Amino acid sequence: MDTNKIEMLNDFRIRDKFSVNAWHERGLNPSDEKLSQQMNSLFTHCADNLIIALKNKRSQIEISNILKSELKKFNNLDYDTEEGEFITDLFQEIASILEIDIRKDIGEWLYGSLASTLLKDFLSQPKKGAIETLSQPCTK
Repeated sequence: MDTNKIEMLNDFRIRDKFSVNAWHERGLNPSDEKLSQQMNSLFTHCADNLIIALKNKRSQIEISNILKSELKKFNNLDYDTEEGEFITDLFQEIASILEIDIRKDIGEWLYGSLASTLLKDFLSQPKKGAIETLSQPCTK
């Protein structure tokens, strides 16, 4: 059993992830209290399922699938951009604890599969030389 991961998930689980301070640390105004409670509840449920999976010695693939299914429980149409980015940051935090790479799934959830694929393709293209820049001194 991976006790360190379980402890870290439990700390994550009990933390108020969408507190007023958490929003202010991001430089944002807090979301509606009811929505924040709903998001906290979904993350608590996610952490609970992952802790159970770790205690039951599930494989890394099974744990990854659980994490991905928990992400799908968040309907991205219910959240504005700041909330969506906050959610994806928290899922990335969980993925880091579990040592799982779900960046592709997070990108698809946040931006949609087409935009995520285009962005991935664009970023993976080899860099070409620097673009020639013209400059002219200011006369005034």
